[in-house]
Amino acid sequence: MHNMSQPAYEKGHESLSYSLVAPLDWFQLRCLLWEAIPARLAGPVPGGWTDIAGTINARCPQSSPVSGPQCELIAQRLITALPEAQSLLVEPGSAPRVWNHLLYGTVHERLGTPLFMNLGYADTDGRFEKLRLLESDEPYRLFIQLYERTIGGLPLQGRDILEVGCGAGGGAYYLSRYHHPGTLHGIDLVEKNVGACRRLDCGPGVSFAQGIAESIGRPDHSADVVVNIESSFTYALDAFLRECHRVLRPGGYLLMADHRPVNGEWGPGRTIRDFSEQLRSSSLHVLRDDDITDNVIAANAALAELKRQMLPAAGLSSQDQAHFAEILHCPGSHNYDRLLSHEWEYRCVRLRKD
Repeated sequence: MHNMSQPAYEKGHESLSYSLVAPLDWFQLRCLLWEAIPARLAGPVPGGWTDIAGTINARCPQSSPVSGPQCELIAQRLITALPEAQSLLVEPGSAPRVWNHLLYGTVHERLGTPLFMNLGYADTDGRFEKLRLLESDEPYRLFIQLYERTIGGLPLQGRDILEVGCGAGGGAYYLSRYHHPGTLHGIDLVEKNVGACRRLDCGPGVSFAQGIAESIGRPDHSADVVVNIESSFTYALDAFLRECHRVLRPGGYLLMADHRPVNGEWGPGRTIRDFSEQLRSSSLHVLRDDDITDNVIAANAALAELKRQMLPAAGLSSQDQAHFAEILHCPGSHNYDRLLSHEWEYRCVRLRKD
């Protein structure tokens, strides 16, 4: 996620911050919302919040230990601050969605409205030497190239495109102006992202709506291509793949780009091997599954100086800076190091509905 736009908030207007989850760091918050609370909802947890804290401490040995009462207090803070968190402790699937609402709500409040939210793709092999962009789009080249790498030369002109996890609309804005689809519909979980999309001048045939990936509110057989960039790690992949099969027409394509850890640090079923196996076991046919980790690492390196300047300039609290350093994969962050060491892998995949 990278903000290359002007701040979209006024001084003194602050409602969301990672202070809500203090003292949890990025890894502990991920564990709480992706693993510990979902496990609590899946069945009885004898030790309650004490066991939840135990799960977090076991998963995050590099972090300062947290207690059961601290975890319970953080959950209550989230429920109070976020309308979307009202079902946090009762509805399966709610906790990972709360992660996204907190993330993007805080982004819009603290960093301004971003246009693109992906890690980028550096053209280390000359693949995009002929990609000509308007001067106004050149600052976004690395992010645009990730879209182009994911599209992989597939003709989009005149086709009906659905982007799931459209963020603040940078990808839709680019696709509509350079690839000229017949229609393009973007959905995103976060209302603030959808609002930002609607403020863009994407041209005719482009629309946006709030929605979830596991239950896409679109008719059967209504899309020729589904695009999904760097968001599948936050939702139930099997359910999303079933929805893509439903909304795609026969012969339609799902184009994805995303990353996963090699080991089990994100919890059961979330490794890169699990990701590939889930793709292969779906009703869609896997045409390609390319490792583009080195290109994403190179993009990260190219953006390093921008990231170094961004966070201090935003006047963030130390808690927010620590979380955003991990979210943005800033040099020196654990997430940056994991990608650099290939403990995480980044894939670009194409699937077809036969």
